[in-house]
Amino acid sequence: MKKDKEETNENDDDNKQQKNHADARKAHADAEKTEDLPKNHEKGSETINFDNQEKQSRCRAQAAIWYENEGCERIQAIRKTLESENRHRFSVNREGICSISIGKRKYQRVAILKGYPSGQTEVIREKLKKDGFITSMGCNNYLWISW
Repeated sequence: MKKDKEETNENDDDNKQQKNHADARKAHADAEKTEDLPKNHEKGSETINFDNQEKQSRCRAQAAIWYENEGCERIQAIRKTLESENRHRFSVNREGICSISIGKRKYQRVAILKGYPSGQTEVIREKLKKDGFITSMGCNNYLWISW
């Protein structure tokens, strides 16, 4: 009889253990369901994307402020100087160095735009277009400005 009782206890223990495992598997399966979560949530990319979007917005705003505060005035001054030399176009590289073409594959530096927001060329292009300039992008991310 003692043996039967021990076997019953063992069976009860096995049943409890199996039930605990089944509960754990169910909880784990529920935790893996991601229909309610945004895509790429597991990798944390949503937060990264949000941070990148916020950073891009700040950079775009800073580029617009740069243009309004000093860029527009400086570009107008360069335009005036070049018009006096009968030139109607110049380029701006990523560092804000302005050059004019003086021959085949020859360029002359004419000015430097201090604080030029190199990564935000599209913002600068939009602002220039509103001010009546014609812009285009050349090779190596050069911004060509003409009037």
